Amino acid sequence: MTALFAACAAPTGTPSRGMLRRQCRSAARRECGGSAQHEQIQAPIHPTTTSIPTCLSFSATLLHSTPMLPRKTPPARRQGHDTEAAATIRTHPLPHAADKPCYLYTNDAALKGHADYKAAKAGNATAAGRLLRDLAADFIKDTARQFGDSVLFVAPHAREASGDNAIPQMLATALAIASGGRADESIVQRERVFHTGADPMERISLRPHFDGHVEPSANYVLVDDVSTMGTTIAELGHFIQSKGGQVGGVVLLVNASRTARLQPPKVTVRKIQERYGHDIEAIFGIQPQALTADEAGYLIGFRTADEIRNRVAKARQETHLRLRAKGIRRLRPQGRLSRTLRAIVRSLKRTA
Repeated sequence: MTALFAACAAPTGTPSRGMLRRQCRSAARRECGGSAQHEQIQAPIHPTTTSIPTCLSFSATLLHSTPMLPRKTPPARRQGHDTEAAATIRTHPLPHAADKPCYLYTNDAALKGHADYKAAKAGNATAAGRLLRDLAADFIKDTARQFGDSVLFVAPHAREASGDNAIPQMLATALAIASGGRADESIVQRERVFHTGADPMERISLRPHFDGHVEPSANYVLVDDVSTMGTTIAELGHFIQSKGGQVGGVVLLVNASRTARLQPPKVTVRKIQERYGHDIEAIFGIQPQALTADEAGYLIGFRTADEIRNRVAKARQETHLRLRAKGIRRLRPQGRLSRTLRAIVRSLKRTA
């Protein structure tokens, strides 16, 4: 592997990123007999002859030394068209294949206890690779076998309060290397949603949205480091399915869900529809059948839609205070929900 890592290191001068990537791919072919494609990262290390820790070290070196090229903005957005309207309502539920995620832990204590956790969450790909090597090497190897080499592993390119979280992307890349599949690098999360440290209502209210190219009929495996309510995974799954792709599974390092599942029970969905009518869609932009199990289980605990609206207003204030404590002054409004929240907040201020 010496030539491979030497090729990934930045040479003297100021070579282009494309030159660095070509050098890495060339070295990978010489050392491992692998190949790579332009649109997705394809495993340059043969999973049956190379250890998972070595794969992870290579992944971190590749991502850290040769940053991804800037993603192209989709044509509709370049032309100034508003693509959010079509993607605002979450209508596609996660399929049965994604109901039971593959996961390693049920809480994030092991991740937070690792020496490289903060650096990895702040965007250090090398630190993320070491964290995965130390905690998840066997899990990655065993999980990759379940999906084979015909899938695309896709992770939300989320921005946490302290920077770009490198763990999901590294996990997706490591799974692709271990399985011989591909890691998608086209789909990108459009805005920061600040779910870290958020309560359930904040998580449901702060919905991420995605852009990028989806291969029609391709089988995608959704990857994330930590999932609590499943909101980000559900939004990513909705985006892929709305563009003609298929969701074939979910892989998480930490599944902090109360139910450990993503699909809500049909009886809960029916009760939500009967109790709230169209209010859930009006308040959150989510059709009841597209809720996750934890989202549905949380919302069914309210007696009326007005109680939900009041809790949403309070959650908005809590989000504001939480972000201020992190040095973030304001959060960009999000569609119809933000208009409803502003009206509620104005009303509360008048009566205070």
